[in-house]
Amino acid sequence: CILQSQRKGEFKGSVLITFDNEGNILWESNLELDVANQIFGVIDMAIDNDGKVYAGVYSYNEESRNARTDETISIYEITENNISSQSEPINFSVSNGIMKVGATGNVYLAGYSQSSLKKNEDGSYVVTYDPENSSIKKLSQQEFPESYFDKVVGGGIMLGYLSSDKYSLRVKGLYEFSNGSVALLGELRTSITVQTQNGSTTYFFTKNIMLTQVGADGEIAKIDWYDSKAMSIGGYASTTFTPLFANDRIYVLFSDNMDNYSGKSGVPFKRVLTGIKKYCCSMVTIDANGIGEAQKLLDTKSSKNTIATPLFVEEDGFIVIDYDKKGTNVSKLKVEL
Repeated sequence: CILQSQRKGEFKGSVLITFDNEGNILWESNLELDVANQIFGVIDMAIDNDGKVYAGVYSYNEESRNARTDETISIYEITENNISSQSEPINFSVSNGIMKVGATGNVYLAGYSQSSLKKNEDGSYVVTYDPENSSIKKLSQQEFPESYFDKVVGGGIMLGYLSSDKYSLRVKGLYEFSNGSVALLGELRTSITVQTQNGSTTYFFTKNIMLTQVGADGEIAKIDWYDSKAMSIGGYASTTFTPLFANDRIYVLFSDNMDNYSGKSGVPFKRVLTGIKKYCCSMVTIDANGIGEAQKLLDTKSSKNTIATPLFVEEDGFIVIDYDKKGTNVSKLKVEL
């Protein structure tokens, strides 16, 4: 799909191209969008089993340092020969998002919002769209609780330094449970650079697994998080988490430090790097009721392998890509699921 979003007056047009699994073009359509006289951006797109395309778009008239004027979220429903849209005005600014066609027939657009463009992401939003009636059933938005800013962002200590107020909140997945409720998963990332007489070192924190729980009615019910305590000096890749969905549950695997399971109090963030002595792989299970307890799956004391990336779920565990001293393997990690 190619959708251009430029300054007003410079917009050239929009084209939607659909492909089959082999990369062959199925159909191509020039789109007449009703946001052509505004500044707009495509949040995400999804396609259903019948080949109908859905696009989530935000648009606005002007942008200042603090806010956008007349910002709107639109859901476009597109086929080869037809395009329709439904829009809702919003009193927040869209930061990012993800779109998904649910098993219940709804289409969901969900992500993170900003109350001010001068601030980082400080809320979640979800749009529930009904394709059968081509209508937006619900638009729900909720700002994060005050405890989020106390415990997650500001006021904390990292390596003896005050935590950074500069962070980003990235969408990691959107999942629909059998009871019709929905879970939006995200990851909070931040970094600090420590200056010493020998130079500087930048520490990368994938600090939290964010969960936004949405009821079957489309209303945001709760915003919660799990403090994953992951940190490295090699970038975010070695500490990011990977979610897998099976058995009506989300299994979240992430890098961790064994000291975080020792029961000892102390520095709240432990350095996590693949292959170090205190490295372990942990798992948190999330279902329609929320976040469960973390459990340690694998550590470098009991195994020569370290988890890199889980691929998919089987009945009694995960098929994963892992590392040992000889290189990269595809192995099975047995877990009671």
